[in-house]
Amino acid sequence: MVHFFHLASLMASLLLASAPAVASAASNATADDHSALLAFRARLSDSHGVLRGNWTAGTPYCSWAGVTCGHRHRLRVTALELPGVPLVGSLAPELGRLTFLSILNLSNAELSGPIPSEIGQLPRLLSLDLSSNYLSGNLPSALGNLTTLEILLLGSNNITGEIPPELQYLQYIRYLDLSRNDLNGQIPHDLFNGTSQLIFLNLAYNSLTGRIPGAICFLPNIQVLALSVNKLSGPIPPSLFNMSSLERMYLSVNNLSGFVPNNESFNLPMLESVNLRKNQLTGIVPQGFGACKYLQNFILAYNGFTGGIPQWLVSMPQLMDVSLGGNDLSGEIPAGLGNLTGLIHLDFTTSKLHGKIPPELGQLTQLQWLNLEMNNLTGGVPTSFRNLSMISVLDISFNSLTGPVPRSIFGDALTELYIDENKLSGDVSFLADLSRCKSLKYLVMNTNYFTGSIPSSIGNLSSLQIFKAFQNQISGKIPDMLTNQSNMLFMDLRNNRFTGEIPVSITEMKSLQMADLSFNELVGTIPVNIGKSKIFALGLAYNMLHGPIPNSISNLSRLQVLELSHNQLTSAIPIGLLALQNIHSLALSGNALTGSLSEQVGNLKAITLMDLSSNQLSGNLPASLGLLSTVTYLDLSRNSFSGTIPKSFANLSYLTSLNLSFNKLDGQIPRGGVFSNITIQSLIGNTGLCGLPRLGFPDCANNLHQGTKSRLLKLLLPSILAAEYGSTGKASRKSDVFSYGIMLLEVFTGRKPTDAMFAGELSLREWVNRAFPSRLSDVVDPSTFLNGETTGAGWRVGEESTGDGSCLAQVLDLGLRCTTDLPEDRVTMKDVAAKLQRIKEVIAGI
Repeated sequence: MVHFFHLASLMASLLLASAPAVASAASNATADDHSALLAFRARLSDSHGVLRGNWTAGTPYCSWAGVTCGHRHRLRVTALELPGVPLVGSLAPELGRLTFLSILNLSNAELSGPIPSEIGQLPRLLSLDLSSNYLSGNLPSALGNLTTLEILLLGSNNITGEIPPELQYLQYIRYLDLSRNDLNGQIPHDLFNGTSQLIFLNLAYNSLTGRIPGAICFLPNIQVLALSVNKLSGPIPPSLFNMSSLERMYLSVNNLSGFVPNNESFNLPMLESVNLRKNQLTGIVPQGFGACKYLQNFILAYNGFTGGIPQWLVSMPQLMDVSLGGNDLSGEIPAGLGNLTGLIHLDFTTSKLHGKIPPELGQLTQLQWLNLEMNNLTGGVPTSFRNLSMISVLDISFNSLTGPVPRSIFGDALTELYIDENKLSGDVSFLADLSRCKSLKYLVMNTNYFTGSIPSSIGNLSSLQIFKAFQNQISGKIPDMLTNQSNMLFMDLRNNRFTGEIPVSITEMKSLQMADLSFNELVGTIPVNIGKSKIFALGLAYNMLHGPIPNSISNLSRLQVLELSHNQLTSAIPIGLLALQNIHSLALSGNALTGSLSEQVGNLKAITLMDLSSNQLSGNLPASLGLLSTVTYLDLSRNSFSGTIPKSFANLSYLTSLNLSFNKLDGQIPRGGVFSNITIQSLIGNTGLCGLPRLGFPDCANNLHQGTKSRLLKLLLPSILAAEYGSTGKASRKSDVFSYGIMLLEVFTGRKPTDAMFAGELSLREWVNRAFPSRLSDVVDPSTFLNGETTGAGWRVGEESTGDGSCLAQVLDLGLRCTTDLPEDRVTMKDVAAKLQRIKEVIAGI
């Protein structure tokens, strides 16, 4: 008893002696936690004032927002949780002094900068969530010191560098998410040696390289494996398909290759979702997946799988998503797929499937997405599609489907419809059924054989953004569209048979960016209020529009493409049009535009293509055309431009195609640039040009050529070169002989086949033929002669004649022989070249 009281007395003395030390240590720890939180606060701007109004000196820090203190150690911070709070700032290294911290959650808090290595000094940390921020720099290797950590979530940041191998020491880690960063290098092979508790591993959306480590396959508890969107290569470890706990496998968008095991080693009994999309996997679709009784999402699209669509799919009613498109699958679509009534997504795009679309697919009443595009499917569109009431996206484009589109087959949920590039026909009245599809955004039906008129109800689809119906046989008027409510972005109706005028409503659609109505039969004028839109591409070519180009078109500051070719437009080119600095393609050819080309054309700084050919433009070529440094194609042919070719044209370094033919240009042809390789076709029909002997244009300094002889040689030499070129190339066909003959008649008569005088039965050839040979002076261009040297005595056709008139007669006779009605009666290009060469020798010897 005495001994007992002695021990008790001794212990009491020791406790009393140590009490001040314990109290002092507790006080220091409390001060550390408080100062660490203040240091953390000091690095944040706290844009919404969440901390500013709460983290104050008068409030105990254990009561601050997001701060939790322990039950046992009441003044020690055990959790700091501020997810979704816009803290805006960086992480303080002082957080490493919160040594009792078990939870740190600062996800989606707009944090930036590096992760402090001091975070690795938190010995009690169980959960670290810094996901969805802007954190950068490398992953600190000190994170490997967090040996009690169970949850590490760092996804959706800007973290770079390699995955530190020290993470293998996280022996209790269960959830590891480093996805959506910019990590590179290989996945450390030792990473999974000590992490046997892993349930969730997400390294997707990085830049990881190398092979998938085989050690992953021996994680006994892994349920989710996500390695998608990296640069992983090599075969998938076979053991990965023998993991009894795996529920979700995501390996899409890598460079993985080889076969997927298809033998008894395949065992994934818990698998619910697999995504191997966009790799380089080959072989047949493994039958082992057919034993996965919980499989719901089966995505193997865009690989190199062969064979047919697996028949075992039809016995997996739990499937919700089947995506096998983009492979080399062939055969027919199994009708039994109609039994998979839980399917939401069915994708067989870009394969080699043939046969008809099974009407049994109409039994998939839950289906929201059906994609059968780019196959070899035939037959009609099944009427059973009317049962697909929940379908949102229907794509059967790029097949060989025929017949009409059945009525009343589209449900109210439809948002995207693609039936383009088939052989569908019949009236487009089915479009009236779409009026109840209030959410329809994309309507693509081009390149078929549809006829009839578009119902006016199509204009009520206020959600419609893309409407493509080009290359059909649709007629009637283009319907008015809702202007204030319209969300239309792209409208392409070219290559149809639309008539009537351009609806004014099209020009008032505030969201419209592109409209192409080319190759129709539209009449009237271009709406004067076209300048109110925000359009950047406008195509009205090959119609029957008349009148001027509206001045308001100059207000289209975003305009990049303007195609008005081959109409009946008159007036000058609006000056403001030449000030649109964003335009890169301007096509106004085949109209009746007049006036000169303003020097302001040099303002078209972005132009790459300009075609003003076949108009009535006149005056000198602006020197500012030489400032168009981006132009690659320039066609000013078949106008009445006069004067010299500006020397600045030779400075157009990107110009690959230049056509100045059939104008009234004269003088020196510039040297260098595009003129170094220019052909006769680009300059022919300008009799006053000189300085390019290789194409038959004489030296400008040569004064020996006088009178009719000089003019004939200027005309004849380019023609000879063109004929010699045609006789040795592909242009030796009878159709090309005809074209060459017409060109000869044009050059020597100064007339075009399209001149107004040629109408009815009177053509350019018939006009010359009627005057031949006695009245050729009535048809020959007077500029061919000097001083009225056109005596009737000179119009002899004989081969031996030596007068200029005789040679002219021989040239025109040659043009007539090239353009006879029957192709077999036409001379060959070889004979044409030889004949012209003899005529040249005769003229040169006169």
